[in-house]
Amino acid sequence: MTGIENAAELYPQKFRIVCSAGEPLNPEVIRWFRGQYGVTVLDYYGLTESYPLCANFPTVEVREGSMGLPMPGWDVQILDEDEKPLPPGERGEICLRARLEPALPDRLLEPAGGHRGGVRRRVVPH
Repeated sequence: MTGIENAAELYPQKFRIVCSAGEPLNPEVIRWFRGQYGVTVLDYYGLTESYPLCANFPTVEVREGSMGLPMPGWDVQILDEDEKPLPPGERGEICLRARLEPALPDRLLEPAGGHRGGVRRRVVPH
């Protein structure tokens, strides 16, 4: 895609917002698209089982290569092997705790057997 230097001329489009999900976009692709169409691609991160967890929002400055901020309603943290939160910039595992059902804010999903336990199946009070 980035090999097409005049994509905006060959494939003219008017975009208001452009979002990407699946594989994260590298900063070069985000810069290329902005240079071609004048719009910054908003990357989203999520799982098939959970909806988007993090996103780059149109109202927040996009850090190219970043998956953005947690979506409202999701408690997303980077944890170490002992399930302790890590400071910004440290590598760890992306972990979440989320509402089982938005209408029931006092019921949250917890992982069965720790954050590596697989399927979230135990409901606990918040």
